Amino acid sequence: MLEWLREILFRTHEDSELYFHPGVNAILGSNRAGKSNILRGFVWLIKNRPLGLRMRSRFAGRGEYTSVAAKFSNTSEIEYRRRKSGMSEYEIGVDKDDTFSGVAKGVPDRILDLLNLSDINIQEQLSTPFLVTATDGEVAKVINRVIHLEKIEVWNSKLTTRVNTTNEDITKDEKSLAEKQEALKEYATLDKAELKIRRIEQWEKDLSEVQTALQALGPAIAKHLVMFDSLQEVKDWVGSLRPLVEDAKGVKEELDGVLTLQHSVNAAISKWYSIEERKLEVERFVACKKEVLAVRVLVKEREALRKQGEELNSAISSYQNKDEEIIVLRENRDNAEFDLRQTMEDIGRCPLCTSEIDDEKIEAVIQRLSR
Repeated sequence: MLEWLREILFRTHEDSELYFHPGVNAILGSNRAGKSNILRGFVWLIKNRPLGLRMRSRFAGRGEYTSVAAKFSNTSEIEYRRRKSGMSEYEIGVDKDDTFSGVAKGVPDRILDLLNLSDINIQEQLSTPFLVTATDGEVAKVINRVIHLEKIEVWNSKLTTRVNTTNEDITKDEKSLAEKQEALKEYATLDKAELKIRRIEQWEKDLSEVQTALQALGPAIAKHLVMFDSLQEVKDWVGSLRPLVEDAKGVKEELDGVLTLQHSVNAAISKWYSIEERKLEVERFVACKKEVLAVRVLVKEREALRKQGEELNSAISSYQNKDEEIIVLRENRDNAEFDLRQTMEDIGRCPLCTSEIDDEKIEAVIQRLSR
């Protein structure tokens, strides 16, 4: 049971201390006396919400801090303080036995265990009567929270959401994969084109070797042609010496050797003509090389498509980050509505028409501005 509550420099309270008795306790006071701020201070203590300095009192000086402390029948004193710099801390016990400094968000587990409170234990001003108008499903959820079964529902809900999201991602990926596979069909002939490229390159290599061999045969062919001319002169001279042929067998044998050499020269010349024909054929295949280069351009375009797929994955990751930012914006909107409600309660007038306002009108204004 809550036995004692103290609020220091918290909104309208400069230093207020309340003692509670067993049973029902009622807090009475005139309008804007700070009744609602007592409940807000207690919620601020157990939730560490809202963040920032909106709960800081106008009475607070430069170096002072806002503080809310409470004492329960089954626990030590618990105090929550927030300085103007934004630094927060929880302390347990009158002698400050345990201190939790640098608390940015949330409440330390040790404090939660000592408080043993949740939303079920807090009824705010505009809350509906506890479980009176609730549906069977809402009652079941409350009971589950009391006996700690809500974690299973939360886990199940998160798991279902994750499974659905994963299925959607799989569907998108399968669709994207099918589109890319369809696009790759246009490049099905790349393997054959690559084989033709290798053939042309081999022919170019063979042509280069033949040209090198032809250049090496050039001097020999020229020498053989000169010898052929000399051979013709010798043949004419031998013809004029026919009567002496019988005595010139040695000359005949030399002549036969020269004839054999002539055949070799003729064979070399024939091979040279064959090389020239093959050179023309290679030049025709070189003309095909331009088409092969165009195919290589298509291969580069296929690589560009793959990079576009990676950029699509990056865009999906960016979308998930935007979704987290939306959650933060929603929390900021809730805090802004809370501040607006408090401001209207403090000034007691409508910010739209400046007329006096009660709780029902305040709720109507909040709902209207939230549209």
